[in-house]
Amino acid sequence: MKMPGLSRRKPDGWLVRISVRFSESDVERLGSELYAVRDVLAQRMASAARLADGKEINTRDEYLLVIRPGRRESDSTDPIPVVRDLLERMAQPAQSSIGLIFPRLNAAFTRHPCTASDRAARDALTDGLSKAEATGSGVAVELDLAEQTTRLLPMDTPETEVVGALKRAVDSNQVIMHYQPVVGLADGRITAFEALMRIVDENGGGLLSPARFIAIAEQSGLIHELGRAALRSAAGQMAAWRAEFGARAPSRIAVNVAASQLANADFSKEAATIFSEVGLDALTLELTETERIQEMPQARSALEILRGGGAWVALDDFGVDYSNLAYLRDLEVDIVKIDRSFLDGGVKAERARTILSMVVELAHTLNARVVAEGVSTAEQVMSLAALGVDYGQGEQFGLGVNADEASRLIARSTC
Repeated sequence: MKMPGLSRRKPDGWLVRISVRFSESDVERLGSELYAVRDVLAQRMASAARLADGKEINTRDEYLLVIRPGRRESDSTDPIPVVRDLLERMAQPAQSSIGLIFPRLNAAFTRHPCTASDRAARDALTDGLSKAEATGSGVAVELDLAEQTTRLLPMDTPETEVVGALKRAVDSNQVIMHYQPVVGLADGRITAFEALMRIVDENGGGLLSPARFIAIAEQSGLIHELGRAALRSAAGQMAAWRAEFGARAPSRIAVNVAASQLANADFSKEAATIFSEVGLDALTLELTETERIQEMPQARSALEILRGGGAWVALDDFGVDYSNLAYLRDLEVDIVKIDRSFLDGGVKAERARTILSMVVELAHTLNARVVAEGVSTAEQVMSLAALGVDYGQGEQFGLGVNADEASRLIARSTC
């Protein structure tokens, strides 16, 4: 049974329609350059369409392809690997004045042999593509034009699976923030929260921790989009806490930033814009790659601009790297976060305690506050307070929780 309206001309082969989109923030930042980047991707589409895999693939218009089944008996007659290959080749980042741009790619295709002039088939592909786009990036819709049914197919390969999942997470607001309290050791009150990024596992495994995706996000460049999402969530949550708790709300919220984020020319401007409602004095930037930041003038300039606007700078995992003292010398730091390894000290607990005491004294001399990470017992709380440590963070005070549970922690802390 043919779909009504299909052309009676001799069919050419399978039709494939591919869409190329950008994240909303990329569109805003690209401005007039958007069309130039689209031209680059259109050229890439034409190049990708010439696959040497035993099939003939013709570009009939910008993103409509006709794939003829293999002419030899040994050729595959399955369009799915070809569509997947096309999307993978197109997924490489495009260069622009604002850095690398990561296109959102989807496809709709049919095994029903058609001609490129079949208006009904082309309309069906367009409708199918809208369904694929609604799911995020890296998804194709296979259409059965005869039965008028559709089937969603993820197009990720093992190499692009995590990158595709990250793109879909950003597009569908599945970047979730958990919040871990930072508590004043003198009074036990929550003074701040660290915002911890999580991604929804598409395979039903709950939430993915940063250990699963941050390195890949940095390698692919998607760390910039994830970073913007984290800043927006953190700023919005701080505004909500201030509205609910007023003066009892935590004073600051900490967000981890990578060296590559800070080196982005627009980072300081974006951070200031995102935090305009609650003010930069509510933001703490936790540096996770201080060694790289030292070597990047652009990153250090961004820190100076944001710190001048009221943001704090925190040196994370202090004590792990031998060159940490150079970081204190070269960077203006407001918070020194002591690595958890100094809390138990192992067989050299007394030496660890002596070093910790000296670090606290040094930080205070530099007008920096000290946070001890990994606090897990009441005994540690008393010991750290006796050494002059300002704040604690860890299991003793609560691990990362969702926004609702964090609000309950604030209510209990301020009673």
